[in-house]
Amino acid sequence: MHFTVLPTRVFAPQATFTVTVGVPSDLFVAGYSALSNAPALEDNLTDDANYPDHVFTRFARTPPMSAYFVAFAVHRLTPVRLDPVEGALHRVRHTIWARQEMVDGGWTNFSASYLAPVLAAYEELLGVDYPLEKLDTFVQPIKMAGGMENW
Repeated sequence: MHFTVLPTRVFAPQATFTVTVGVPSDLFVAGYSALSNAPALEDNLTDDANYPDHVFTRFARTPPMSAYFVAFAVHRLTPVRLDPVEGALHRVRHTIWARQEMVDGGWTNFSASYLAPVLAAYEELLGVDYPLEKLDTFVQPIKMAGGMENW
């Protein structure tokens, strides 16, 4: 079922989520890994008898949020980890994920230079601190038909 904002709020107005993502072993060996809204608690787990050909990552429980915002990704991207800066990002770990050739070509520079002031402006405008420990940004090489505001 595809959730949009209204049906999701009816289904689960607010809940916490604990996500575990399995990556097929052959993809894991090829460099793929998993991400979700919360930080990883454990990774490289192979103890699931039902899926012996997968490697699992278990993530921390999220704060209360709508099911609409739950996200996970299986990817083979290069992380660009930003140093904490004054203001909004002093408490948030930010990583930009992109293909290596995009990192080398400077595609991550825009996000790296504008994330802190934009996040700070939103926090000031809305009067709410960004609620998660981390913020992952994915750089896409093509214009996609849609986007998602997962957090």
